[in-house]
Amino acid sequence: MIDVSIRDEKDEIVISIRDMGVGFNPLVHDKELPYAFDNAAGLQRIAREIRYDLSLGMNATTIRLDKDGGSF
Repeated sequence: MIDVSIRDEKDEIVISIRDMGVGFNPLVHDKELPYAFDNAAGLQRIAREIRYDLSLGMNATTIRLDKDGGSF
């Protein structure tokens, strides 16, 4: 199961993703992963902020994108 929410706030778009799958931290490049990392690297370039947390088996990622065109 995966829970995704997208909020349109005053100055930003906030994307929240939660799941109980295999941990994947988009802030860390792991050369041992069997899949391409290009999408996460691109996301890091355009996001104002990316937060990742793994607690009690639950992955939680929050991505903040500027609406003013600075990052998004």
